[in-house]
Amino acid sequence: MGDDAGHSVNNSGAVIRGVVARIVWARFPAAVIEGYTVTRSRAGAWSLTAAIVISANAYNLRQTPLTLVVSTEHGEWRWPIRTPIVSDRPPFHIAADLGALEEIRHEPLRATR
Repeated sequence: MGDDAGHSVNNSGAVIRGVVARIVWARFPAAVIEGYTVTRSRAGAWSLTAAIVISANAYNLRQTPLTLVVSTEHGEWRWPIRTPIVSDRPPFHIAADLGALEEIRHEPLRATR
């Protein structure tokens, strides 16, 4: 699931906007989100707003711990999801406070002889 995540940093913190990302419970899929915005405040607090697509697993989405996973060109960004608020009627949306960003880098595979 590639993503064309874009980001900008200004005096009020950071804003990351993307097309598609996912939410997982442990290693199990919980939801695919679209049109997401991740914001970091001046104080360093992260938050998420996004639309949830129909492929969400309602049971998994109500479990803890949940993690937001954003694919990047060289790996992925992961945030623990705290205090998620999911709308209970269509169109479904999520808003949440996030924990600290973890960046996971994927090293390219190289042929060996």
